[in-house]
Amino acid sequence: MRPVVDGLDKRYGDRVAFAGVDFYNSANAPLAERYGVTGHPTFVVVGSDGKEVARFRGYIEEAALEAELKKVAGS
Repeated sequence: MRPVVDGLDKRYGDRVAFAGVDFYNSANAPLAERYGVTGHPTFVVVGSDGKEVARFRGYIEEAALEAELKKVAGS
């Protein structure tokens, strides 16, 4: 999934912030708990208001993830 995310970051990085979080690292436990991440890969799309827009667990097609990014990035 890393190549997919990297490609989307190149296309939307000026409008969307991407954050990779290692939820196995105990220092990241509060963030994982906040967003209910219990496995990987998990993608949480959060709007500018801090509310969750979409959530994907496991493998996801690039087009589906991109569609959600367009919603928060304003195309």
